[in-house]
Amino acid sequence: MEDEANEQISPADSQANNEDSSVNKQSADSSEEKSVMGENDYDREIQPPKKVAQRFLSHLVGCRHNNFHIDSEIASFESMSEVLEKNLEKLGFSLEGGWGSQLEDTVEEVEGSSEGTSENIPAIDQEFDEVARRLFNGVASFYNMSYTSALLPLAADTRAVVTSKDGKLFLVVAARLGQGRCLLFGRPDYMNYFGENASPAKPEETLDPKFVENAKQWVSRNRWTETLRIDETDQWASIDVEDKILVWKGTWNKSEEFINSLCDYLENGGALICGASHWQLDEFYSDIETSKIGFNRLCSKLGVALMDKYLTEEDTEPLKFSPDLVAFRNFSNIFQTWMKDPSQSRISSMICELIDIIRSNPSQIASAISSSNLVDVVENIDSDLIPSKSNKIKDNNLKTRAKAFNAIAFLLPDFKLPGIKEFPGDFDEPPETVTNEVVTVKKLQSGEWYCTGHYVVAGLPFEMKVIEQTDESGWYVQIGSHTDDLTDCDEYRRWPVITTSQRIPKLLSESINMYSPVGGLLYLVAPTGDEASSITVQLSNVVPTPTYDLTDANRETKWNTSGKQADGLWADLAGNYMILSVPSATIRNIDTEALDRVLELYDNIVLAGYDLCGTTSTSRERLVCDEQISCGYMHSGYPIMSHLDYLKLTERNIPYILDEKAFRNYGGEGEWGIPHELGHNRQKDWWTFSDTDDITCNIFSLYVTNTVYGRDLWEISVFGGSCAENAIAYLSGSNQSFEEWKKDYYVGLTIYGQLAREFGWDSFKAIFRTYEDTQPELNSDQEKIDLWVKTFSEQVQKNLVPLFQLWGLIVSDAIANKLEDFDIPKIDDQFIQAVPGKYPA
Repeated sequence: MEDEANEQISPADSQANNEDSSVNKQSADSSEEKSVMGENDYDREIQPPKKVAQRFLSHLVGCRHNNFHIDSEIASFESMSEVLEKNLEKLGFSLEGGWGSQLEDTVEEVEGSSEGTSENIPAIDQEFDEVARRLFNGVASFYNMSYTSALLPLAADTRAVVTSKDGKLFLVVAARLGQGRCLLFGRPDYMNYFGENASPAKPEETLDPKFVENAKQWVSRNRWTETLRIDETDQWASIDVEDKILVWKGTWNKSEEFINSLCDYLENGGALICGASHWQLDEFYSDIETSKIGFNRLCSKLGVALMDKYLTEEDTEPLKFSPDLVAFRNFSNIFQTWMKDPSQSRISSMICELIDIIRSNPSQIASAISSSNLVDVVENIDSDLIPSKSNKIKDNNLKTRAKAFNAIAFLLPDFKLPGIKEFPGDFDEPPETVTNEVVTVKKLQSGEWYCTGHYVVAGLPFEMKVIEQTDESGWYVQIGSHTDDLTDCDEYRRWPVITTSQRIPKLLSESINMYSPVGGLLYLVAPTGDEASSITVQLSNVVPTPTYDLTDANRETKWNTSGKQADGLWADLAGNYMILSVPSATIRNIDTEALDRVLELYDNIVLAGYDLCGTTSTSRERLVCDEQISCGYMHSGYPIMSHLDYLKLTERNIPYILDEKAFRNYGGEGEWGIPHELGHNRQKDWWTFSDTDDITCNIFSLYVTNTVYGRDLWEISVFGGSCAENAIAYLSGSNQSFEEWKKDYYVGLTIYGQLAREFGWDSFKAIFRTYEDTQPELNSDQEKIDLWVKTFSEQVQKNLVPLFQLWGLIVSDAIANKLEDFDIPKIDDQFIQAVPGKYPA
């Protein structure tokens, strides 16, 4: 082995004669040395084992980092230690009494020095950077199991090893703890491959045996091959860990004491291979706080986070190793790189790709990364990266950097994003906060937001303690109502993301401390599922905010005494079926009578939609005004989003959105946009053909205009003026087809207006209820058209096939034949009159 070592070092010595390298520097220390180990006349008193070890390792590291050839037998530090040990014994040095720690000390010294490296890169860390390549050595591909949870390497002593094919989910992570090593998998089933009786869960699921071999060699530093499963024991003292690689399915829970002993074992050079899935832990241990589940305790100590994200079945094709996929080492590494030069678009892009993870796990990530330097970077942000109405960010590089700054800001307590004064707003002076405020929420439906009546100040952490909850698995706390993510928009007029949320731990025994660089209304978000839930919390360091609720019998007193003058910057105004989120400055001078009138109007609009489609309300709708939204002029969903022009003052000096008269009489016909978005929330795919979402939702707008605003259906603008002219032009042309018909929303809407006028709204109500009762399975537009025409014809006892064919909606022969016994209705409106001879009746 001595000859092999000298033989490998000699090329480096030769190269050093021609290069100013670290190897050259080391050789210059002793011109008489012909090899690292020297000859028998080597002065052992002057050059003790530690010094010899330093020089040996420095030479090998120098060779590695200067791309000289090294035999594979000594290419790893584990093998280097074997070579070193044998050479020192050959020279007569005693290795008794803590040789392992001597070698580790030596390695640490070499690692910490610039000797032996070409770019001042720590030798051990560079070896660690190669862990993925080493694990894939000789491996054709890695079998990706579906529903493998993502792991996030946070700390400096972690590395991403295996990723999804797009490189965005990390499925296997390597970690170091003290002298020990660990491989973590995002699914426990991988543990089936490790051990004497290793076998896959299914025959077709095959993890390359070479990967298994490489994994065991890496975690054990080539010392051991025997594995020991520790799944079913929770008594550390009962385990014989000597010279064994421990294997653990993390879905078998462990006590805190066991995890502490396991970490001590790793600290002292142990080897561990383990795995767990987030979704399985969440299911199996719903009665335990997430952070106190054994696998999560271990992850926390290793600087790894188990994510609530997983690999889908579509992404499970075998993965070949690619250095590009593991270029991302860990969060610590990427942020350090980015801090040196925040203008690096490539690094900013990497941060942006991980924004979802940053947002959903701010506390875990912040705890693994020093925030002091990040604060300096974000506080010194260039003014051209601060989005506003006057500084719309459109350049892709600037957008990428802005997104990265935006994401990082949510990791930092006591920090405000610049530019929020313009939107969504900030306090001129620090407001007075309150403590020990108790809030109880009862009988909320799935995913509904409940406003706590408080506002979170930007950059000011607040405290929340759960006193009681009936559902311990899914409550969230949310800061802010402006949930639209502008990441993919063409321009930014505000920061892309200005809200944040955090899951409330199960069986919480300690307080949650949370913060936002933007601030906002404070909500409790109910768990998903059909069961109603309740929760009681205690809040501190928050600001009371204006709230008004039509269901509160004492609303007038509360509003006039303190409600409307509360300091919070945004207000929640609630009817029975609709809640509005508006700037507090716009509502402080509105009396309760005006609020009652407009909220009752919103309630009537919402109820009209339910009345038409035959369903019932399960939660209150929401409408939020925003500087910029993710798409369109408005959009549907929860919440419905609108732009700030809905807040323009009317002649009564009231924001339009809160002026009942202006709302009811807009354009002489009444507000159309909000019923349109509510129609989107009510429409069903059964009777909405492809690309007609903005047609069938307006059936509800027609109904509201007719029944709530009291307008004659045929006198509104969608059936007159240019809209009618376009519809007549279409009917008069030579190409009436489904594809042409749906291109113009108001052309498409006209036939629904004809049906409503001819047969009344009760026919629609009956048909929608029939669909709700039968819930048909329809696989094509033709099937949908056929069923709609058949159902409507049978409801009104008329043959509507000719009317639909007039507009280009062709019914199949089978359905047309079934309807021939019905009479064709006589329709004599402006559209039929404009195309004489085209409609048979």
